[in-house]
Amino acid sequence: MADKSQSGTLEDDEFVLFYKMLTQREDVLRVFQEFSGDGQKLTLQDLKDFLREEQLHEDGVQQYALKLIERYEPSDT
Repeated sequence: MADKSQSGTLEDDEFVLFYKMLTQREDVLRVFQEFSGDGQKLTLQDLKDFLREEQLHEDGVQQYALKLIERYEPSDT
């Protein structure tokens, strides 16, 4: 399906498409969209809500969310 050029190999854009096809997770996308206010990102509050409701994390949610952001979010904004 990703071999749009029908060359038998995957060119640059085709490889990216193939990778996305392999890694797309509808269940993760559904949960993300449920908790995201705009469907594009999670605010700190969105993340805290997710941790409380889906992960059943209760104690120190604010600190845990901030640690996750610090560790996995490369953008300062």
